[in-house]
Amino acid sequence: MVAFVEEFLRVPKGASAGERVRLRDWQRSILHGLFDDPRPRSGLVTMGRKSGKSFLAACLCLYGLVADAENGDSREVYCVSSDERTAAVTFGIARRMVELEPRLDDVLQTFQAKLGHPQDDSTFEFLPAEANRLQGRSPTLCIADELHVTKESTWLAMLLAGAARPKPLTLAISTAGEDLDGIAWKLTEHGRTGEDPDFFFREFSAPAGCDHRDESVWASANPGLYDFVAVEHLRAVARTTRESSFRRFFLNQWVKAEGAWLPLGAWAACVDATRVVPDGESIVLGFDGSYSRDSTAVVACTVAQPHHLFVLGVWERGEDPSWRVPRAEVHATVAAAFERYRVLSLVADPHGWGAEIQQWADTYGADVCLEFPTSSLPRMAPATDSFYQAVCERTLTHDGDARLNAHVSNARVRSSQWGDTVQKAYVGSPKKIDLAVAAIIAHHRAGQVKPETRRRRVVAF
Repeated sequence: MVAFVEEFLRVPKGASAGERVRLRDWQRSILHGLFDDPRPRSGLVTMGRKSGKSFLAACLCLYGLVADAENGDSREVYCVSSDERTAAVTFGIARRMVELEPRLDDVLQTFQAKLGHPQDDSTFEFLPAEANRLQGRSPTLCIADELHVTKESTWLAMLLAGAARPKPLTLAISTAGEDLDGIAWKLTEHGRTGEDPDFFFREFSAPAGCDHRDESVWASANPGLYDFVAVEHLRAVARTTRESSFRRFFLNQWVKAEGAWLPLGAWAACVDATRVVPDGESIVLGFDGSYSRDSTAVVACTVAQPHHLFVLGVWERGEDPSWRVPRAEVHATVAAAFERYRVLSLVADPHGWGAEIQQWADTYGADVCLEFPTSSLPRMAPATDSFYQAVCERTLTHDGDARLNAHVSNARVRSSQWGDTVQKAYVGSPKKIDLAVAAIIAHHRAGQVKPETRRRRVVAF
């Protein structure tokens, strides 16, 4: 492996572009850990950002495509990432290496999203990190780039796909994340035990509890520091970046979620599991719906203070890509709420549910069923602010529903000129926040109506 890299691969860009690759000792140690006998079948390598993870992945992919004779002919190499654009980064580096070396360029075919080795029918492709995209494939090498934003189901699909190969390798190359329920953290904990001979683990990370501004610890997380990683760059970043972000991205330390919405422990302090909302009590319903990808949520909030939140229904997709929201069940839940309680108002995000909201307005009154576009920052920011204040001051309660707790925990702050709103941790995150959104708008509306207000005399807002 080392001989192949240094003989056939050239630096793809930068000041040394076109020169032969000369591996550093720390890079050699990783390659020895992956290819010395007995070879591991899976592994995780983590280090700080901009330490050459994609470059190393490209070297591995080209070796797996051209020279890994122990896996026979018709080798299949894949690089997967959170989306095709980021997966294409490693592929682009590998393609440029091929273009710079005539001996590789002569034997490999280059396509837009694939490299092929016609002599033994081997291929290298990049894919988005979606489990269904790995079905029917049989990889000899599969690399997950930035595992901290990859679903556990995708990692499992990668592992299972190579089961029929003699010496497959499923490898993740990543930076530390913030999701302690995700697969990246689980593999980090697994690797730290050092008890699995089939799992290779190498973690470049600064010591726990260190001063993040102490330059003497930076190299422990950035093995390329003072080499191809400029210390001046890290100094500038340390001065202008939140400590938690610097620790995660440049010290490779797992930290509490960046941009967490509520103060730690504030939401749990509002639990009142003893409070029972009797039939006939005045409430407001908050509704946030989806078609298939996100969840659909109905949350109730009492008008009487302290406002009390409780979940009436939530529907979300599991692993079935053909799943659709059971709209009949949603209709039945809303109807049951109007039968059981004195619903003074129903506020709903109209996206994808305009027809149903109109039907509810026809049934229960246009002054009762109101649209609340949650994408409107001027409207959502004040609602979010009042909810945040109520949680911090403990002027609202909730029943401790685990589903609502999870959605509130998943929410991240998004700042704007109108104030803070909530959003997912990243676009496409599988962690839902719809119950939190429904709770915010229900709580906001509950503060605008009075218990004695007659159902069909609610003032629009």
